[in-house]
Amino acid sequence: KDSLSITAHVAGEFLGRGGKFLRPFVTLAAFDALRADLGAERQDSDSSAVSRETARAAAVSIEIFHKASLVHDDIEDGDLARYGRPTIHVEHGTPAAINIGDYLVGAGYRLIAGLEGPASLRSDLLTILSDAHVRLARGQGAELWWRNVDDEVTAAESLEIYGLKTSPAFEAAVAMGIRLAGLQPHDPLPVTRYSLHVGTGFQVLNDLKDWQGDLENDRRVAGDVLGGRPTVMWALALENLDSDGCEELLRIKVACSNQQNESREGTAAAIQTARRLYRRAGVFSKAAAIVANERKLAADAIK
Repeated sequence: KDSLSITAHVAGEFLGRGGKFLRPFVTLAAFDALRADLGAERQDSDSSAVSRETARAAAVSIEIFHKASLVHDDIEDGDLARYGRPTIHVEHGTPAAINIGDYLVGAGYRLIAGLEGPASLRSDLLTILSDAHVRLARGQGAELWWRNVDDEVTAAESLEIYGLKTSPAFEAAVAMGIRLAGLQPHDPLPVTRYSLHVGTGFQVLNDLKDWQGDLENDRRVAGDVLGGRPTVMWALALENLDSDGCEELLRIKVACSNQQNESREGTAAAIQTARRLYRRAGVFSKAAAIVANERKLAADAIK
């Protein structure tokens, strides 16, 4: 590939590597559900709605934004693998990866700007997405700050950070589906509250999954602990262990941050110790209870 096309080529290839494609699914599910609920009479007279093909194109944009965030997050987290392959910054270098992530952001906004339909529709979608983009960056910034503070963040504070980091993307996905279906953003639907609980529960569930390993992403077991990235599970452990247990857990954090556990034996020992302490503190059951509660709160928000 020549130098002028390589960025687009790598970005396009990364889009198709893998993933759950959950966010575009949410957008289309919201669009389809509302079009069905609104009924044929309003659909025929509603010029603010779009075709499903246009809705599909808009849904693709939110996946593009998500993939862009993954490129940048992998750099910030120092992750080595994504979708069973080396991360973009490992494969192509950090400067190129930053640029590829930026390219994807631009591609997502360009796709929205070129959608068929009235200008007010494109304006509303750009407002939804740009607001989510800013809030996601604030959430990621809060997590990055969290990693470097001397005082550990509480479980309640970590859930607030999760809400900032993860929920805006789900809210944008739902809000886009609603707007594409012909409803204005000011229509009284509790999208924000629903998305907050869906996003928070999703992140906690992802933390639990980390302890089971993730073959798709080739992640190491308990990758957040080994990477020095505290989670709500980390916070729950510190809140429920005695002083000796807390000190033992914090020593793992220091050792990992100093890259003292890069050997297979050191990694296995760190995992074993952290798992033992998490079990002693009842972390796995407490995190599962949080997921169940967030699921209930999300369901209650749309009743």
